[in-house]
Amino acid sequence: MQAPINNQKPRILCPPGLHLCRLIQVVDLGSQRFKGGDPSRKLYFGFETLETGHVFKEDKGEQPFSLQTEFAFYMNSSGDKKTKLRQFVESWFNKPFPSEDEAAAFDFSKLIGRLAGVMIAHLPKKEGGMKAQIVGICPPDTNKIKGLDGLGWPKINPWVLYEIDNGEDSEFAKLPNFLQSKIRESDEFTRKGQPVVSEDDINEQLGHSEQSSLDDLDSEVPF
Repeated sequence: MQAPINNQKPRILCPPGLHLCRLIQVVDLGSQRFKGGDPSRKLYFGFETLETGHVFKEDKGEQPFSLQTEFAFYMNSSGDKKTKLRQFVESWFNKPFPSEDEAAAFDFSKLIGRLAGVMIAHLPKKEGGMKAQIVGICPPDTNKIKGLDGLGWPKINPWVLYEIDNGEDSEFAKLPNFLQSKIRESDEFTRKGQPVVSEDDINEQLGHSEQSSLDDLDSEVPF
């Protein structure tokens, strides 16, 4: 008996370094449990590269790389230390939030379509191989984007702003299967087979607009 030949092509990774990117997915993943532990509310960001691409399929031509990162969906912690999500947003705009209250009230819908400088590193995966991981973020290079904004490039992938309490709505339908499956595993979905959000959940952080206005996208810091 011989092992079958592995004909799977290696995954093409986004090159390491700083890339001009646009945020196209802001997804509330709900309360997720890891290895049976306590639930933690999660937020997912999906970026696409704007200047770096690859021909993944000949019939589609060059396409952008998709980059993802995930955070515990909390802007303030019980101690003095800032949450990783808050650090990420403050690094993006190179500006701290003026107060804890303003950080907690931040409207994440304002991030859809915004440009950023995203730092990518190639790191080993536990199961072997390498992955392209977001390791930093900063404001976009003003010399590159002068006179442009997040709408200055054609849309290739759908923009998605999803809130867990909206269930399987039209935004949910735009999500890739792996994100849909993850959301269905959340406490909000599994309690009664549909989203249930308690008063203690942080469900006010995502806004309701599907797309930021052209004037808002990169002209001003949103806090």
